[in-house]
Amino acid sequence: MKNLSLFFIVLLLLQFTSLAQEGWFWQNPIPQGNHLHSVHFADRDYGWAVGWGGVILKTTNGGEDWESQSSWTSGIENILFSVHFIDNNTGWAVGWEGKILKTTNGGEDWESQISGTSNNLHSVQFFDINTGWIVGDDGAILKTTNGGEDWISQTSGTVVPLNSVYLMDSDTGWIAGGKGHLPGSYKGIILKTTNGGGDWVIQKSLIDTAFNSVYFTDSNTGWAVGWIYPSGGYRGMILKTTNGGEDWISQTSGISNSLQSVQFIDINTGWSVGIYGTILKTTNGGTNWNPQSSGTTGGLGSVYFTDNNTGCAVGDNGIILKTTSGGINWVNQSSITSNHLSSVRFTDVNLGWAVGDNGIIFKTINGGQGWISQMSGTSAHLYSVYFADSNTGWAVGSDGTTLKTTNGGGEWGSQLSGTSNDLYSVYFLNNNSGWVVGREGTILKTINGGEDWVIKTSGISVPLYSVYFSDGNTGWAVGWHETILKTTDGGTNWVTQNSGTGAPPYQSVHFTDTNTGWVVGWEGRIRKTTNGGGDWIRQTIGTGSDLESVYFTDSNYGWAVGAYGTILKTTNGGTNWNPQTSGTNNYLYSVHFKDQNTGWIVGNGGTILHTTNGGVSFIEEEEVDELPTDYILSQNYPNPFNPTTTVRYEIPKLSFVTIKVYDVLGNEIATLVNEEKPIGTYDITWYAEQLPSGIYFYRLQAVPTGRQAGSFVETKKMLLLK
Repeated sequence: MKNLSLFFIVLLLLQFTSLAQEGWFWQNPIPQGNHLHSVHFADRDYGWAVGWGGVILKTTNGGEDWESQSSWTSGIENILFSVHFIDNNTGWAVGWEGKILKTTNGGEDWESQISGTSNNLHSVQFFDINTGWIVGDDGAILKTTNGGEDWISQTSGTVVPLNSVYLMDSDTGWIAGGKGHLPGSYKGIILKTTNGGGDWVIQKSLIDTAFNSVYFTDSNTGWAVGWIYPSGGYRGMILKTTNGGEDWISQTSGISNSLQSVQFIDINTGWSVGIYGTILKTTNGGTNWNPQSSGTTGGLGSVYFTDNNTGCAVGDNGIILKTTSGGINWVNQSSITSNHLSSVRFTDVNLGWAVGDNGIIFKTINGGQGWISQMSGTSAHLYSVYFADSNTGWAVGSDGTTLKTTNGGGEWGSQLSGTSNDLYSVYFLNNNSGWVVGREGTILKTINGGEDWVIKTSGISVPLYSVYFSDGNTGWAVGWHETILKTTDGGTNWVTQNSGTGAPPYQSVHFTDTNTGWVVGWEGRIRKTTNGGGDWIRQTIGTGSDLESVYFTDSNYGWAVGAYGTILKTTNGGTNWNPQTSGTNNYLYSVHFKDQNTGWIVGNGGTILHTTNGGVSFIEEEEVDELPTDYILSQNYPNPFNPTTTVRYEIPKLSFVTIKVYDVLGNEIATLVNEEKPIGTYDITWYAEQLPSGIYFYRLQAVPTGRQAGSFVETKKMLLLK
C-alpha cells in the first residue's frame, strides 16, 4: 500500500492563490463534459448549472461564459440534481444520497447542510432567504424556515420518487413525481399544499406515467410535464391547470420523447425540454406547442428563461444552449460536438486530429485549445485516424469507408477499400506503407498510400479492432475472443499468438520495439510481451473496467483508457498501473501522447481531455494568508467524505513537515506532505477515489529547523464513506 503515495503529488502554490488544476482537463466540452441536470438564474446575468461529478458552473454574463466552482462533493459518483438561487449570493444545490449544499457568496464557497436522509434529492426551491423545500426519492419532502440550518421532514403520503417542487408563496406549493421500471409499475403523482407543507394532498395520480417538472405562473395557472406509456408506446405528456390543480387537462405535445423540464415567462409563453434534444415552445398557454431546433440529439434536462427572448437549456455531456431570440436560434455555448469521438492522433504537440460518429473530423493547430471542423464528405462512423506527417493522413470507418488527405485535412478524398466491412483501425509506417483491420477478420494492406488496398488472409472471421507495426515486416492485430495475430512478412501471413474461446476482446495493441508490447481489452485485461509476442503475461491493474486504448511513449511510460472514465498510467512498463482522475464517467476510446507529459484522450459525448503533466492527479495544496502562533492540525473537512477531503494545518515557525495517511492496521497509505514549510496556514486536499470505505488516520509531524525547539506530532481520524 505504501506505493500509493507515489501517484499523489503535493503542489505548493508560492503565492496566495487558488487550487491547482487537475492533471487531466477538458478541451471539449468547455468548461466540462459531465451531464448537467439543472440550470437557474438569479437575474439576467447571474446563473448556475449543476450535474454529475458534483459539478457546479457559474455565469456572470447571461450564459456567454461559464466557470467551474468547487462544490466539496467532487467525484464521478456524486450527482447534483437541482440548484436554486434567491439572489446573486445565496443559493442551494441538492443531489445524491441526501446531499445539500449552500452558498452565501455566489458559489465561491459551498457548505454542506444536514438533510437527515440518504435519499437522492431531486429538486430544491426557496420562496425567500429562509423558507424552502426539497423533494426526492421515496416520497421525501424536506422543509426549512431558517435557510437550511434545520431541515424538517414532511409527510408526503407516498413512496413515489418526487422530481420537482414549485412554491407560489410560503404556504402554497406543488410537487410532481413518478418513476418505474416496467409498464404497469410507473406511477405519476401531483401533490399540493396550502398550509406550508403541513398537509400534502394528491391532486393527480396516473399509472404508466411520470411527472418530471411542475411550474406555475400564478396561484391558479400551472403546467406539469413528463411522459406517459399508453398503448402504442411512449409519448411526451403535458398537463395544464387553471384552477390551482383541482383539474389537470392534457395538452398535445406532438412528440414521443420524455419531457424533463418546463418554465413559463408569463401565462402564455413557455418552453419545455426533454430527451433527444427536444425543445417545445408555446405562445398561447399551451394550446399549441411548437418544436424548436436545438441542434443536438443529446438529452436536455433543464430550461430557464430570464425574459421572452433570453434563455438557457442544459443537458447531457455538459451541453449548454443559449438563445436570445426566444428559441428561434439556439447556440451551443459549450461544445464543438456531442457525437462520440473514437480516435485521436497528433503529429506534434500542436497539430492533431480527432474523428468519430457521423463522419466528423476535427483538427487543432494549437494543442487542442481550439478545434476546427473539417469536411469528410461522409456520414459513416469513423473509428480510427492516423497521420504519417503533418499533411498526409487516413481515416477509416463503417461500411469499408477509407479516407485520405494530403493537405492536413483541408480536403479528404475517398479511397476504394474493396470491402463493405466496418474498418476499426488504421496504421502507417510512412506515406506509402499502411494496414487496416476490421470486421470478420478483415486485413488490408497498401504500399502506395492507399491508391490500392489489397485484402490479406487473416485466417479468422472475428472482428479485429487494432493493428500496429514496428517495422515494414513485423506487426500485430488484435480483436474478439482475445485474438492476437502476428506477421513477420509485412502482412502476407498471420500467425495466431493467443486466442481465447469465448473471452472478451482485446481492443488495442501498442509496441515500443519489435519485442516489447502491450494489449488491452474488456474486463480490465492488460497483457505484456517482451519477446515479440512469444509469451503474453497478464498484468494486474486493480480494475475490471473495459479498456479501449493503450499508448506508450517508451518502454516504461504508458497509459490505458476505457469505460466509466478509466485512466491508468504506468512508469515501469506495466509492473504497476496507477489510476488517474479523469473527472468524468464517460467512456474513453482513444489515448495518444507526444511525450511523457503531453497527451490527449477522446471519448463518449464529444469528450476531449488534455494533460501537460502526464495526467498526474494532484494532491492540491493552498497556502492561507494568515500567520499562526501554534502548531495546529485541524479535523478534515468534509468528514465523512467521498472521495476527496481537505486538511488544514498551521505551522508557526520554519519546520520540516510530514503528513502521512494510515489505515486501521497501521499501513502507510499515502504521503501528503514531506518537505520544509515556512510559517503559514495550509489547506491540502487528498484524493481517495481508489480506496475502500473505512476509517483512516492522518498524522502530522513537524520538526523546527535549525536550533529551534518544540517538535510537534498529532494524529486525527477520518472516515471514507462510499
